[in-house]
Amino acid sequence: MAQSDLLPKHFAGKPANCLIALEYANQLSTKDKTLSPISVMQNLFVVSGNVGLSSKFIIALANSSGKFDHSLLFRESGSGDSLEVTCYSSMQGQEVSYSVSMATARSEGWTKNPKYKSLPSLMLRYRAAAFLVRTCCPEVIMGLQSDDDVKDIIQAEILPSAEEKKESEDKSMELMD
Repeated sequence: MAQSDLLPKHFAGKPANCLIALEYANQLSTKDKTLSPISVMQNLFVVSGNVGLSSKFIIALANSSGKFDHSLLFRESGSGDSLEVTCYSSMQGQEVSYSVSMATARSEGWTKNPKYKSLPSLMLRYRAAAFLVRTCCPEVIMGLQSDDDVKDIIQAEILPSAEEKKESEDKSMELMD
């Protein structure tokens, strides 16, 4: 597998990474459904050593898991800056949902991704679905996060918070005095 040019670059020439992906495929499989290692490899993303799943794969896993009474569905309200997307389904007859808005996307810094300008509805759908699965049935994704979430976490670790930045600036000013 590691010698194939059909797999993502983080598996090319890396048998150890392929072995880890095989383990993820095994972990994400259920007694009713075995996942193809190649399918898992195509949807695993590595960001600074942290593994995440593509949002579309999270949706597919949720829809085929049997945890929900029906496939994940989406409702949209508002438009532009007031756009909000709700991902919903039901579990044992009880509706479950998670909503994400452009206001949330802005406050979390997600809108740095240009896709939030060109495809805002889709991006909010991916976020809402990942949050719904993670909160209602995390076992479906074995605790893994979406690739977007992994990128956000890494970015947050790299960039200082506004408070840390202010403290650093204050210390610099004190040293100059």
